[in-house]
Amino acid sequence: MPGNDGYYGATLQSAISSGQVSQATLNTAVSGILTEMFGFGLFDKAPTGSPDQSATSGTDTSDALNLAEEGTVLLKNSGGVLPLGSADSSVAVIGADASTSPLTAGGGSASVNSSGTVTPLQGITAAAPGGVTVNYNAGTSNSSAASLAASSSVAVVFVGQRRVRGQRPEQHRPVQLGELADLGGGGGQPEHGGGAQHRLGGHHALALLGQGRP
Repeated sequence: MPGNDGYYGATLQSAISSGQVSQATLNTAVSGILTEMFGFGLFDKAPTGSPDQSATSGTDTSDALNLAEEGTVLLKNSGGVLPLGSADSSVAVIGADASTSPLTAGGGSASVNSSGTVTPLQGITAAAPGGVTVNYNAGTSNSSAASLAASSSVAVVFVGQRRVRGQRPEQHRPVQLGELADLGGGGGQPEHGGGAQHRLGGHHALALLGQGRP
């Protein structure tokens, strides 16, 4: 395997040689990758197009939307918080990932240059019906974020994590939101995930986690 991030390269070779990792384990992992590559014709079909080619047609944008929707997983919806209802008159959107630092693509080969990014804050604001107030807090101050959340019908907290090529999982750089558990002001810990739900100061809160890659 290419790379030498502490798991692959020479480290993996040594682990296989010593018996720490079996050849069967390696074969199983590699076969999953190669099966997909063969399935998409990467070995027997000449490549077409270019990484610099624009992909902004109606079909392209529809495919991108479908991929984004299929890649979103609702981990928990306790109490039927979702979908939001008419009683939710104000929404607090918290976290830089919702506005100034949206996670729009994965790392490495998953990176793309977007022709038009709609941030979560922009999307929520546009989708909010008339009479619903949407307020934003970057989340750099837990106290101010908690204050906004407590004064809103529902708080939507965005937490992102960028994975840098060559880093081990424990070295990934978290992006927002300080100490998310502190938002409750008393030890409450929202469950991270693409839709996990938690009570925050008597109000509903949704925690959404954006990952660059698994």
